Amino acid sequence: MSGRVWQAWCWLAVVVGCGGDGRGGMEVALDTSETNDAVSVLDAVETADTGERNDVRADVSEGLPDDVSEENDVSGEAPVGGWLLAFHTCDPSNPSKPCGNPMNHQVQLAWSADGERWELVPGWDAIPGSVPDVIRRGDKAYVITAGGFLTRFDLVSGRALAAVQVRVDGERARFVDPSWALDDEGRLVIVFMDGGPPGADPARCPPGEETCVKVFGSATEIPGSDGEQFLRDSGSRLEVEIGNGQTASDPDVFFDGERWVLYLSKGGVTVYTSKDLRGTYELNESLPNGVLATSGATVPCGERAGTEFWTLGHWNEGGINAIRRARHASIETPLQASDFKPLFDTQALGLGRVNADSPGLAKNQRGR
Repeated sequence: MSGRVWQAWCWLAVVVGCGGDGRGGMEVALDTSETNDAVSVLDAVETADTGERNDVRADVSEGLPDDVSEENDVSGEAPVGGWLLAFHTCDPSNPSKPCGNPMNHQVQLAWSADGERWELVPGWDAIPGSVPDVIRRGDKAYVITAGGFLTRFDLVSGRALAAVQVRVDGERARFVDPSWALDDEGRLVIVFMDGGPPGADPARCPPGEETCVKVFGSATEIPGSDGEQFLRDSGSRLEVEIGNGQTASDPDVFFDGERWVLYLSKGGVTVYTSKDLRGTYELNESLPNGVLATSGATVPCGERAGTEFWTLGHWNEGGINAIRRARHASIETPLQASDFKPLFDTQALGLGRVNADSPGLAKNQRGR
């Protein structure tokens, strides 16, 4: 997986009167037609009489098979080496399917041998979903989307399992903005933001509160569950106090070879680090207020690529949201908007002129 959240929450919580264009008090000038959609799965499915949650698979991922154990044949050839990139798309020219509604988003999976020339992963069929992240373990790509919906794609056979909702401590996921990691034992770890109260924008303080604390936690895979079952790790990875009108959301975690790095969207890209994946993340004080970038990209993700860092996010260019990347030597020096360059053209990928948002980047290596 910032100020992009409000439209999704208006849809999600069925709130009437969001007003205006849904920009929701942005701290930086960008198009928020793509929103912090992960939260949409959490509240749209409250039943009015009991408050119980229905199976949200149909709500957030319209069209997914009812039998979540069924395999879908998406045969193709597996990419080898390089990079995997998950992102979601939406056609902003279609007024009947506004991009502020996460149910209109499609999750794409692309790969590149060198990070320069990108193509869609052979055999991958776009799936309904939003705010994705991807990681590879063995011969599978694990794609997680809003509210913890997991699609496993076999990179060798070219087959995908239908989506399931992961469970944490035996319960359906109540987190937003999930980010993948692998620990030293080869277990999947999810870093996330707690979802907050139903109907409220999770990136902001609940209505009536001038200040609040946003809690970011993690959960570790139960061995043998193949990414379906997790136990919440003790403590929190990060707690961020914000005031009225401020936001904090979209954690992204990666290892830079020496420490774990956590990007957070707070109107820009703010950086925290920890020696341990499940440790407490501290603000990177080498940067002014920990801020790596204030413009050029939002909803960030990052990776270490050889001797340099890659920081990705999306930004509006000419009325279209595009994924952009900055290549930089360290995370100790602030980036400028001009450091971010378009990563690819969606039309060249065969997707048409569409919004491309919320990138999740991973090395295409087998891992443990």
